[in-house]
Amino acid sequence: MAKRMRRLYHCKNGVVDGSDFWIADSAQPRRGKAKPSTARKQEANRNQAAHILARKLNNNFEQGDLFLTLTWNDKAWRQLRTAAYKTLPRGSREKAEVKRDAILFEAEREGKKFLRRVREAGAKDCKYMILASDMDGRTKDPARVHVHIILSGESVTQAKKELLICGRTLESFWPFGAVDYENLRGGSYSSLAAYLIRQTRDIKNHKRYACSRNLEACEYEEIELGPDAEPLQAPPGAEVEEYQNNPTNDYGMVYIRYIEPKRKLPESVPQQKRRRTT
Repeated sequence: MAKRMRRLYHCKNGVVDGSDFWIADSAQPRRGKAKPSTARKQEANRNQAAHILARKLNNNFEQGDLFLTLTWNDKAWRQLRTAAYKTLPRGSREKAEVKRDAILFEAEREGKKFLRRVREAGAKDCKYMILASDMDGRTKDPARVHVHIILSGESVTQAKKELLICGRTLESFWPFGAVDYENLRGGSYSSLAAYLIRQTRDIKNHKRYACSRNLEACEYEEIELGPDAEPLQAPPGAEVEEYQNNPTNDYGMVYIRYIEPKRKLPESVPQQKRRRTT
């Protein structure tokens, strides 16, 4: 026999996602902070990978943090390619896919060196997510390798319309080409997660992205459902971002992601106005 379970993850920015699913009677529900579990989830699926990444972004990043894209100019890219080919064993350099993977791995290493320089400059406790890509996420066509980084903004400032990290320019951390950047807006980062995952390839024994160790795991609740429980739904007033349910399959999984309704202050508590200090 199997039992029906429900798990809901609550992210700090108000995004909630969860699912109804079936497990064997021998499995026990858990409570507390969760780590990705391959035993209970089909993480190999690209869609599920986007859900997991979205959960990490929604729970750890906020408005004002940075979305960076590191690129290589022509000269630097040729140097990157040469360095990547030197890592290949003899006999494998003629395989196009092997060479493509090597360039991607080398680009990821350079991206991590960028982060190391940022931390050494003073941003030791910054949170980050890094992902290397060499394809167009929409068309799946090959593209010049580039590196995406989500970086917490505690050490970020603006001076004369120039972005600085620990008082230094982006060019001082990245001499190989351009660094495109934008500040994250408030709200859900689920679309950003989907965009990033679409740019990754399935490479055996290689993770799609890497994160800093200080990311906080998303808290979740897990309960056992009764036989007459209704399928998982969003509460009234919530903004639904994604919903998956096949009503013809009694043993199928139901998935939902929504933004919690905005909480209103009690009428007896006056709302504070923003003030500008001089």
